[in-house]
Amino acid sequence: MENNNRGSVWRKWDLHVHTPTSIYQRFGQDDDETWEKYISDLESLPEHFGVIGINDYLFISGLDRLQNEKKKGRLKNVNLLPVVEFRIEKFAGVQFGALKRINLHVIFSEEVTIETIQSQFLNTLEQSYTLDSGGSWTRAITPQSVEELGKNIKSQIPENELEKYGSDLVEGFNNLNINEAAIFSALKKDCFKDKYLIAIGKTEWGDLKWSDASIATKKSIINSAHIVFTAAESVEAFKKAKDQLTIQKVNNLLLDCSDAHYLSNSNDKDRIGNCHTWIKANPNFEGLRQILFEPEQRIKVQLTEPDFKDDKLVIDHICFNSPGNLFPSSPIKLNKNLNVIIGGKSSGKSILLYNIARTLLADRSNNGPLKFLDTDDNEFKYLYEFSNDPTLFDFKVKLKSGAEQSIHRGDNDPSILADIKYIPQNHLSNLVDRSRKEGNSLKKLIRGLILEESSSNLAYKNFVDTLKLNDSKRNNLIDDYFQILDKLTNLKGELLLKGHDEDLKNNISINQQRIKELNQGSGFSDEDVLKYENFTLEFNSLRIQSGKIINDYQKLKVFHDEISSVLIELEQKKNQLLLNLEVNEIRIEFGDKLKFITDALSISNKNSGLFLLDDQRRLVVDSSIKRSLLTCNERQNELIKLLEPFKLSEESKVQVSILENSIQEDQQKLTEILQLQKEIENHQTALASKHEAIFQSYLDNFKEYEKIIEQLDPRIKSIEGEDDKLEIKGIVRFNFPKFKGVLSDLTNLRSSSVDNLPLFQISNSALSDFDFQQIIDQIFDLFNKIIDGAHHLKRINKQEACKLILKDFFFDHWEVTSEGDIIHNMSTGKASFVLLKLIIKLSTSKAPILIDQPEDNLDNRSVTKDIVSYLRQKKLERQIILVTHNPNIVVNADAENIIIANQKGQNDNDSTSPYKFDYINGALEDSFVKDNNETDILKCMGIRQHIAEIVEGGEDAFKRRELKYSFPN
Repeated sequence: MENNNRGSVWRKWDLHVHTPTSIYQRFGQDDDETWEKYISDLESLPEHFGVIGINDYLFISGLDRLQNEKKKGRLKNVNLLPVVEFRIEKFAGVQFGALKRINLHVIFSEEVTIETIQSQFLNTLEQSYTLDSGGSWTRAITPQSVEELGKNIKSQIPENELEKYGSDLVEGFNNLNINEAAIFSALKKDCFKDKYLIAIGKTEWGDLKWSDASIATKKSIINSAHIVFTAAESVEAFKKAKDQLTIQKVNNLLLDCSDAHYLSNSNDKDRIGNCHTWIKANPNFEGLRQILFEPEQRIKVQLTEPDFKDDKLVIDHICFNSPGNLFPSSPIKLNKNLNVIIGGKSSGKSILLYNIARTLLADRSNNGPLKFLDTDDNEFKYLYEFSNDPTLFDFKVKLKSGAEQSIHRGDNDPSILADIKYIPQNHLSNLVDRSRKEGNSLKKLIRGLILEESSSNLAYKNFVDTLKLNDSKRNNLIDDYFQILDKLTNLKGELLLKGHDEDLKNNISINQQRIKELNQGSGFSDEDVLKYENFTLEFNSLRIQSGKIINDYQKLKVFHDEISSVLIELEQKKNQLLLNLEVNEIRIEFGDKLKFITDALSISNKNSGLFLLDDQRRLVVDSSIKRSLLTCNERQNELIKLLEPFKLSEESKVQVSILENSIQEDQQKLTEILQLQKEIENHQTALASKHEAIFQSYLDNFKEYEKIIEQLDPRIKSIEGEDDKLEIKGIVRFNFPKFKGVLSDLTNLRSSSVDNLPLFQISNSALSDFDFQQIIDQIFDLFNKIIDGAHHLKRINKQEACKLILKDFFFDHWEVTSEGDIIHNMSTGKASFVLLKLIIKLSTSKAPILIDQPEDNLDNRSVTKDIVSYLRQKKLERQIILVTHNPNIVVNADAENIIIANQKGQNDNDSTSPYKFDYINGALEDSFVKDNNETDILKCMGIRQHIAEIVEGGEDAFKRRELKYSFPN
C-alpha cells in the first residue's frame, strides 16, 4: 500500500478476518480457486481500508500464504497483521452453542516473523491444551491431529445424531481448550516484548451469564485483554455494546470487526469488508498500539471517515523549488488535523510556516504580518526573501481540492485560501503590549474576530452605515441650524430698519384723514369720498397681494430647484445600485419598486415649466400663480380707471398724491414688518426644532451602539463555555481623552467657562464607566455656549466647532475575561493565550490556522492544561500547522504529523543531506533507534527519537508519559 507520508491518518482496520484455511470458514474449499477469489476480494476493498488482521484458529498457514502473495506483488492495498485465535480453558463446559465460546486473540506485530510465532509461541503451547472431557492433549497441534481428534469424538456419537455435528476438524477444535495463563506466559519471551496485543470477543463474553462463573473471574478475563472485539450488526448496535461495557465498569476499548467467514458478495453479516472501525495511526502494529494511549482520539466506529473537512480548506502538500539545493524538491505532505514543526535553532521551522502564510495569506499589506520595516532604507520587506525570480526559487501550496498557488502570486491577486489564519512568533504578545500603549489594537482584533461570522458582519456593516448616515444627518442638521440662525439674524436686522409698526399705523391714519379733508374741500360729496377711500384701500391691498404672490413664487422656485438636484442625485445612485445587484430576479423586483424615483424626477422636470418666464418676465405656463397675478393686475387696472373721476385741482392733486404715496409706503413697510415678524417666529420655531433634532441624532447614535451589542450577543454566547470560562461582554464606551483633545484644539484653555466643564476636568480613560445623560447634558450646555459666544474659539468658526463637539466619540468595546481576569489586566502570556483561544473559537472559517510557537510566555503547566486541550479539540474542526519547542504540545496534543526541520551545519550537527534546509515528516509512532552508520541526520532515527532529542525536555518528557510511549531499555 502506498505510504502517503502525512503522519497518522484515518483508515479502516479489520482485525478479525479468517482465511480459506481457517478451521471454520465459508469461503469455499481450501484450494487455489477459492484462494484467488479470496485474495481478489481483499484487493477490491475500498481504498480507505488500510490494515487487515489475518485471524485464524490455532494455525498461521493462511497468513503464510498471504505474505507470500504480497512478496509476489499482490495485496498492495492493505497491510497484514498476524492474529491467532484460541478457545480459553477457563469457561470450558459452559454451553454457548456451536463455536459460541470465549475466544482469545493474540495480535502480533508485523515485525514478528511467522517462524518466530510458530516456534516460540504456538509450539510451546502444545502441552498446555486440554480436552472438554477433562483429559490432556499430548500430541502436536496440526490440522491432521485436530481432525483425527474430531473423528474419534464423532465415532462415539449415535449415527442418527451425527447430522448435528460439524466436520471432523471443527469438532476436534471445539473440544480443544487452553489456559490463558499459558498464553500469557509464552508471550513473556524477549522476542515478543511490545510486539503483541491481546483481544477478547465481546459477544461470547457477554453471553456468559454472571451466574455462570464468579463476577471476579468474568471481569478478570476481559480486563486482562488490551482490546475487545465485536462483530456488530450496525453502528448503533456497536454503540450499545460499548455502553454496556462502560456501565459494567470493565474494559471498553471495543473494536468493530467483520469476523469475516464469507466473501464480500455474501448477505451474511460476517463477510469481508463489513467493518466500521476507523483508526488514526500508521498502518502497522506500532500504530495500533497508539489506541491504548489515546482511544478517544484514535478510534472511531462510524460509516464515513472521521474528522471530515472540506477539500478546499485543507492543504494537501507544500513544495520547494530551489535549483541551488537550498531546499528539497520533494513534496512535504500534510495531515488534515494537527501538523507540528520541530527542529533545532535556525533549522528552518519558521521559514516553512512563513512560506505557507506568504503564499496563501490575503493580507500582503505593509501593516500585515508578512512584512517588516527595514530601518536601513525605510522600506517594507518580506521577512524571508530568497529570490523574486521563480526560476531561482519557488514555493507552492496545493490544496486537497487540487487548487495550487505559488508564492510569487501578485500582491493584488486573490488567494486560493484567503481565510487562512497566520499568527507569527510573538505576534499575540506584541499585540497585547502594543494595545496597552495604544489601547486600540486589541479592540480591533477582538471585534474583527466577532465579525467573522457572516450575519454578525452584515449586522455590523449595517450598524456602521447607520452611524455614518446619522453623522452625516447630524452635520447637515448643524448646517441647517446655522443657516436658519444666519437667516434669523438677517431678518432681525431687516426688522430694525423697517421702523416701529405703531408709528407706521399712526402715520397711515393721519394721512388718510388729511386726504379725506382735501376731498371734502374740493366739493366731493360724502358718498364720493367713501367711494374714493374704498377704491384706494382695495388698490393698496391688491398691491400687497401681488407682492405676496411674487414672494410665494420665489420660495417655490428655490424649493423646486433643490428637489430637482436631490432627485437627480438619487436617480444616479439608484441606477448605480441596480447595476451592482448580482441576482437578476432581485434587480428586476427592486428596479420596479424604486421606479418612484424616476417618476418623481419626471414630474419635477415637468413642473419646471411652471416657473419659466418670458422676455417680459411674465409666467409662461398656466398655474395658480399666473392666474392670481393676472387677476390682481386686471383689478388694479380697473381701479385706476374708477379713480379717474376723483381728480382734484392741481394743487390738491399734488398734496393727495404725496399723501397717498406716503400711505402706500407705510402700508408696504407695515406689511413687510408683519411678514418679517412671522418669518422670525417661524425661524425661531425651526431653530428649536433643529436643535432638538441635532441632539436626537446624537442620542440615536448611542442607541445604535446598544442595539449592535444586543444583536451580536448570540454570537458571543455561542463561544462561551464552562470548559475555559471565557466571556466576552459588549459595552458602549466614550473616548474621553479624544474628546478632551478636540476641546483643547478648538477652545482657549484659559477660558474659565471651559475650565468649569466637568468633561474637561475629569481624567477618565477611554474605558471608564460613564453616565450618558451627564455627557449629553454637558455637551448640550457647551453647544449653547458656543452659539452664544461664551467660548473663545481658536481659528475655527462656531459651525465647525459644534460639529466637532457633537462628533461620535462613542465606541463598542468588547471586554474579554477568563477565569475572572480582564484581558487588559492579565500577564502578557495569559493574555496571548486568551487571544489565541478567541482567534480559534470566534473564527467561523474552517480554513487552516498557522501558529509559530504558541507556548511563548506561558509556563509549562499552562501549556499542558490550556494549549494542549485546545489543540486536541480544534484540530478536529480545522487543519492546524504550528511550530513549537514544547514536548507537551507534540506529545499530549497527539499531533498527527510531525515535521522535523534541519539546517546543515547548524546545532553542531553535520549531515550528508544535499540540502541546506531539509525536512522529514511522519507520525509519532514512527520509531526506530538511531543508526550510527546513517550520516543523513534526518534519516538516522525515527520520528519519535527525533522528538526525544530535539524538543525541550527530550527523552525525559516521554518517560513521564510511559503510558503512551515506550523506549528500549
